[in-house]
Amino acid sequence: MPYKTKAERDRENWNTIPEVVTAICAADDCEPMAARNQLRRALADGGLRSLRWQLEKGDRTPPNMRGIPFSVPQDLPPSGPVWFQAKIRWKTGRVRDDWGDYNNGKWRVLLIYRLAVARHWSLRNSDIRSIQPSGSSAQAGNLSTRNPGGRPSMCNEVYVALRKMKDDGYDMTQPKKRLAEEVAKRSSKKLGEPRTIRGHVSKWLRDNGLAKT
Repeated sequence: MPYKTKAERDRENWNTIPEVVTAICAADDCEPMAARNQLRRALADGGLRSLRWQLEKGDRTPPNMRGIPFSVPQDLPPSGPVWFQAKIRWKTGRVRDDWGDYNNGKWRVLLIYRLAVARHWSLRNSDIRSIQPSGSSAQAGNLSTRNPGGRPSMCNEVYVALRKMKDDGYDMTQPKKRLAEEVAKRSSKKLGEPRTIRGHVSKWLRDNGLAKT
């Protein structure tokens, strides 16, 4: 397994908007539009308080001003009802920062803490390991065997397999037919017709901004 830096390990504890939408779809067996509405309401309600911006090249950051008697504004996403009007690019996970002191007006990648997502959506039908912080794989393995909601739907099983493939570093740019074959191979039971599986694969790729244009 390739070595991961501290920054890379820390990044694994955070989800982008497309990843959270996919997790909600898998947990509640709902369409992306419904999942997006749920996420927006949770952000507006303040239920997902562990938020941050992904730091990118060219971003302005708060100055390091030790010993200054006044506080320096932090570069953090907002909380509260502003999220009802927030401008979001759902496919890329970018949000226009209309509130900050340093990068106002810039489209930025919002990061949401994975365990904050897990507290709101049980993810009973999805891969629990995908929302656990790094270092807790053993606990995740135990949790993933629980299924209080009954047998997962085909869509959920396909989404779980695709998420695991992505986390494992599988080449997600391969043709949909090849991805569908890999999903079926990784599943412990027959998922259904190959064409149906490819349909779920196509939808997952679109929702995660991985579909070829």
